[in-house]
Amino acid sequence: MTYNLTVRPEGAVFVIGGTGGAGSAIVRAFAKTGANIAFTYNSNERKANALVEELASDGVRASANKLDITDLKAVEGCIAEVVERYGHIHTVIYASGPMWDNTLQLADVKPSFMEFLVKTELFGFFNVISATKEQMRANKGVITVCTSFGNARRFDRDGQSAVPKAGLESMALYLAAEEAVYGVRANVVRLGWFNFGMGAIDKAEAELDDPGRAMTGGDAGAEALEWMTSRIRLGNRPGRGEELASMVLYLSSEQASYVTGQITCVDGGISL
Repeated sequence: MTYNLTVRPEGAVFVIGGTGGAGSAIVRAFAKTGANIAFTYNSNERKANALVEELASDGVRASANKLDITDLKAVEGCIAEVVERYGHIHTVIYASGPMWDNTLQLADVKPSFMEFLVKTELFGFFNVISATKEQMRANKGVITVCTSFGNARRFDRDGQSAVPKAGLESMALYLAAEEAVYGVRANVVRLGWFNFGMGAIDKAEAELDDPGRAMTGGDAGAEALEWMTSRIRLGNRPGRGEELASMVLYLSSEQASYVTGQITCVDGGISL
């Protein structure tokens, strides 16, 4: 896929969760525009290094930082390092999130685990915003937050994902409203079922992330795959990474300079 969108060549795009299925697709999309890219990862150093090497072979400046976004000091240190390397940050993309047990109804989730989910997503992302606010304000920055179609249409056992992400959406809309005075834009992209991460439909795709986590694997299996795909109106199939990345890239581009405070679904119509 060829991208003909304009992303600022100076400074850097900062992607939270760049080694995940969503994040790596987004990183590769930005790379095709010639943008400089700094991305974070939680634990998969091998995959992070491989992605940096892949981008470098295409002439793209990229770097990977291991980061726990719930640690504010670590986040601030990471941002300082990225700014020192690239001069400034003009775009922040949140494409991360912890895995969860898709066999449980929301009320059956242990409070300690729900606390973990909220802390990781909501407080973690807030740490990123706190640490990058001066960069965003000084550079008329762009913030794009990837969330879940589960906040457009309710599905059983999806609350562990959707509830914390509802907070992310609210935060993004407030940022769009309050930071517009600085020229900052903020938008949300709700993901549907994609062929990566928990939604991977084949072993090869699952192994790109973590084969033990796929919803279509041991816990949910073929029944979950059939149930979900039957509700996807466009082709009855999961989405591909580049289909998500195209929307994220557009919202971050100069072509979307008048777009802010919007929630967009990239879900093949499953939320309809």
